Amino acid sequence: TNISHKAEYKIVDRENLSLDMLRLSLYRALPSVLRSAVGDIRTTTFDKYVVYSTEKEVFSTDMKDIYELMTASDFTFRETDKGYSFIHISGCHLPNIYDENFNPVSEDDKWNSIFAIKQSFKIINEYISEMKKMGVYENATIIITGDHASIGSDSKDPYYAHMTALLAKPSGVYEGSFESSAQISTENIHATIMDAAGLTLPGNKDCETMFEIPEGETRTRRYLFQRMGSSNHELIIYEIVGEGADLSNWVIKDRHFIGKSIYK
Repeated sequence: TNISHKAEYKIVDRENLSLDMLRLSLYRALPSVLRSAVGDIRTTTFDKYVVYSTEKEVFSTDMKDIYELMTASDFTFRETDKGYSFIHISGCHLPNIYDENFNPVSEDDKWNSIFAIKQSFKIINEYISEMKKMGVYENATIIITGDHASIGSDSKDPYYAHMTALLAKPSGVYEGSFESSAQISTENIHATIMDAAGLTLPGNKDCETMFEIPEGETRTRRYLFQRMGSSNHELIIYEIVGEGADLSNWVIKDRHFIGKSIYK
């Protein structure tokens, strides 16, 4: 997905790796008020346990590298109706070093998010074009979204509605418009993926897919926001009733202390 090239790797210090995996399991299982006792644990915690057999960068967030890798490589797919792929690109994170054609930009344009958006869609279009060439596009369920919205500040309560783009195509559709104003949430995306795979979403068997929610229906959803203060982190749980773009529809239902800040 962000893999720039294949490389052999080996795990070093398996004992401490096992201990950190245990810490991660404890962090996930403990109530929020007790998680700070586990200590800081994140992706970089595990990086030191993996050694690659190459000095080249195995994973790249450079949009140009990813695009050039895609256009230079032959696409392949598995002969199965249960395939699943997760593809992550840098997207609209700034500063941005390229224009929409992956040429270097001036210092002034490094904060131009339009260039970053066009780069993302250039990569998406390339991927979808290859799917069509291989004849797998029509029978695929495709979901394109962001991993988080532009939040303004991660140390203050939201002062405008947090939204990220969402584009979705159901299996069995090749052409047409897919626009919708249905009020969905992340759990409906989960249900859509599980349904496409022929599976049931654990713990919520009645959750609708994105394509089952009627237009114009007023729905209640939850939004979880991690506020990262200078001393403490907390999880704020909002309930949203109606149109999510209207911040007046957001009501704080609960707050949970997560732990002490590691930032100084």
